[in-house]
Amino acid sequence: MSRWKWVAPGVSMRPILLPETSKTRAFLLKSAKGTSMLQHTHSGLEMTCVLTGSFSHGGGLFAAGDFDLGDDHVDHKPLVGSDEECVCLVAMTGELRLDGLLGKLIQPFVRL
Repeated sequence: MSRWKWVAPGVSMRPILLPETSKTRAFLLKSAKGTSMLQHTHSGLEMTCVLTGSFSHGGGLFAAGDFDLGDDHVDHKPLVGSDEECVCLVAMTGELRLDGLLGKLIQPFVRL
């Protein structure tokens, strides 16, 4: 079993090993309450299932048991709810694309 890895302040991820090599990656994403993610989009699909806590973005509010599906047309800045940390199961293809100057500067160091 893999360990939690630091991604950004208040955010960590735990990779899930898939049975064969694929363009799809799966991982658990844990974010502290009140965490604001950087504005981003994707070069492929991202499917997120909220296990605990909640987050919101322009597409709505997502709480435990909800699914959020994003693609390269979705440009969002998720905000974790203030009640508790948020843990999500994420499966994605393609790459994360960070927006803005800060995003462009740290993009080479971010790999989800």
